[in-house]
Amino acid sequence: MWAHLGKIEAAIATADGRWSASTQISSSERGAVGVTPDLAVDARGDALAVWAEKSLDYVPIVRAAYRPAGGQFGPAVDVSPRNAVYGVLSPKVALSSNGRSAVVWEQDVSGVNTAVEGTVGSVNAWQPPAQLSSPGLWAQGAHVAMNARGEAMAGWAEAALPIGAQSAKRVQVAASQPGGGFGPAVTLDADPRVLFGDPRSGASLGVTTGGTAVAVWSRLINERYFATFVAVQSQAGGTWRTQPCLVPALRTPPTFAFDPSGSGLLAWGQPTGSRTVIRARTIALPSGTPGPAEAVARGSGGSVVLSAYAGRAPVVGFGLRELGAQLVYSTRPAG
Repeated sequence: MWAHLGKIEAAIATADGRWSASTQISSSERGAVGVTPDLAVDARGDALAVWAEKSLDYVPIVRAAYRPAGGQFGPAVDVSPRNAVYGVLSPKVALSSNGRSAVVWEQDVSGVNTAVEGTVGSVNAWQPPAQLSSPGLWAQGAHVAMNARGEAMAGWAEAALPIGAQSAKRVQVAASQPGGGFGPAVTLDADPRVLFGDPRSGASLGVTTGGTAVAVWSRLINERYFATFVAVQSQAGGTWRTQPCLVPALRTPPTFAFDPSGSGLLAWGQPTGSRTVIRARTIALPSGTPGPAEAVARGSGGSVVLSAYAGRAPVVGFGLRELGAQLVYSTRPAG
C-alpha cells in the first residue's frame, strides 16, 4: 500500500507470490487527497488500511478501508470526525483476528502543536476519538499495537512548550480498557533527552497474546548519538520494568519487530572503523531477557536496516553500499 499523486493505492499478493494490479482504495470525492497510509494485517490475512485524507469539504481526517482475507478492499469510511477545525497527521492502525482494531493519530489542536488521539472499535466502526496525551503539551510519534484478543497499547512522546533541549519531555503509553477506549497514560521515561521532533519519536510497541507488552524508545545522548531503552510489562495493568540499554550508542535508532507469540527483535547498523556491522538481538517475553547481540553482515557502509518476523523466525533486512540499490535479508530458524 502506498500514496501516489494524492491517492492511496494497494496491491494484493496471491498464494503463488504474484501481485495484483494496483487499485485505488481512498476516496474519489471531489478534491480528495490521501497521504501517510498505514496497514495492519492479522493472522488470518484480513487487512485494515488507514490514511489521512482531505478534500474541498473537510480538513484532513482519518479514513480507513477493510479487506477480508481472500477478498478486496471495501469502501473508505471515516474514523475521525469531518467537523474538526484542524487536521490530523500520521495515523497508525493495529488489528486483531477477532475483528477488533485500534487507530491512533496526531491531531492538530491549535494550528501549531498536536495532541495524540485514538479510538478502538471493529473494522468499520469506531468509538468517538479521545485525546490520549496530556492537555497543554505537544505530543507526537503515535504508535499502536494489538494482540489476538483485541487488547491494544498506544504510545507516544510529549513535551512542554516551548520546545527546547532542556524542556520537559516524556514517553507515555496507554492500554485499552475492557469496556472500550484507552485508559490513563503511564510514563515510561521522563527526561529532557527523550527523542522529540523526529519521525522516530515515541515508543514502538508490541502486545503478546498472553498480555505482555513491550515498548522501545530512544534518547538523544548528544547531537549525533542515540541511546535505546526497552520496557516490559509482564501482564496487563502490571508494573513496567525498564531494561538497561540493549544496544550501543548509535547515530540512527534501531528498528524493532515483534512476534505476538512471545519475542521481540532489535536490529541496527553499527559503524566499526570504515565498515558497518549489521547486528541484531532478540528479547524473550514475558521475562524481557535479551539474547546475545549477533553479527548479521558486514559491509563498507550501511543504509537501511529493517527487522521483521516470518512466522516465529526473526528476519533482518539491510542495504550495504557495495550492494548498490539492493536490499537483502538474513534469517534464522525460530529459537
